[in-house]
Amino acid sequence: MRISLPNIPPLIAFGLVKKWLKTVCSHNVKDIVSLYSADAILLGTIAKSIKVGKGEVSEYFEMFVEKKPCGEITSFNAQILSPRVFVADGTYTFKLQNQKGQTDEVFGRYTFVFKEDSGVWKIKTHHSSEQPI
Repeated sequence: MRISLPNIPPLIAFGLVKKWLKTVCSHNVKDIVSLYSADAILLGTIAKSIKVGKGEVSEYFEMFVEKKPCGEITSFNAQILSPRVFVADGTYTFKLQNQKGQTDEVFGRYTFVFKEDSGVWKIKTHHSSEQPI
């Protein structure tokens, strides 16, 4: 099934980011990584280096899910670049378990580039960073 999205509704774009967030909250690395393309690039919130490809993306999320992350979107914007590519930017708030077992709140900002391939939207690039104070 081919999806033509010259005018992708913002709710579809929002739904894809929300699906990513819900999947992260599940702490299932395999499910999280399935949302990324084979050649995805990830600049993770707490990563020390850029991750390229599903193997490195998986390594990052193996570490990240140990912090029991879960969050919510606090702002959202989308720009359509082509019928098969869009960018989503915004902010989210994550709750992460620290080394003492307590919960820390992290205010972050994100950029996703999604590309449709054979009817499936995949994350090509994902950048997340902590909000500056």
